Amino acid sequence: MRYVVGVDTRERSRGAVEFAGWLERRASGRSQTELVAVQVLDQRARVNVRDDLADEAIAAAERRLGLALEGADATGQFAVTRVVLAERPELGLADAVASHGADALVVGRVAPSTGAVLPRLGQVARRVVRGLGHPVVVVPPDLTQGWIDSRSVVVATDLRDDAVAAVRFARRIATETDLELVVVHVAPHVVVAFDSQQAVLHPRDEAPSTAEVERWMRVHGLEPARPRVVQGDVVDALIGVARQEHAALVVVGSRRLSRLEHLFTSSVGTDLARLCDRAVAIVPGP
Repeated sequence: MRYVVGVDTRERSRGAVEFAGWLERRASGRSQTELVAVQVLDQRARVNVRDDLADEAIAAAERRLGLALEGADATGQFAVTRVVLAERPELGLADAVASHGADALVVGRVAPSTGAVLPRLGQVARRVVRGLGHPVVVVPPDLTQGWIDSRSVVVATDLRDDAVAAVRFARRIATETDLELVVVHVAPHVVVAFDSQQAVLHPRDEAPSTAEVERWMRVHGLEPARPRVVQGDVVDALIGVARQEHAALVVVGSRRLSRLEHLFTSSVGTDLARLCDRAVAIVPGP
């Protein structure tokens, strides 16, 4: 797989670089993993100043990018390092993903995985996730390769078709990193249904069985994997399962919400990426 890693040379990017390096090391000998480090500069550096000063700014950014990779002990793991100009960071990163034919974008978030800091994605990560056209992996800034759990990849399914892409992405990473794939269905205690006028809350009497999850996997050709069914708040339950399963990565699908749905629900992927103490991949559905 090929990953574009967004690096802004601040500490918040350290976790993204570390996780990408872990992916490359873990897949070594099983598959070819290529890492591309990209730092985005405001393109006004080229437009509003003399060419020599703009060139100097780009050269300085390239040096900082090299130092950031060196500080994470990842210099030799990146096949390509680039400084690009764009109006906004998320646009430059999206262009890099397209131009390199990358399978996913890896970015850091603002809030660390521990401590009293308000859990925040940060502007760039939030815009990247909202503009989702490709899988995005969001990583806490304080994640290090030595801390990453290495037993499984956990992926969530709501047993609908729009979760298939997420499970396939998770299975590919699990295969390339030689980890067990755990497919988790979280049955919330209350189901929110929507019509044209209002949101209606329906208590859930019982959760689907693991046999139903297995059947869904079989229908979509998503075996082999180990199914699990848990109940509770979706985000909290997935974080709990990820810890129990010692997951290196949690994968969720993404679908577009209507205006009414936005009033009553938030994106599971966004909330999980803000709160989880490990890497979270958000994969757009069809």
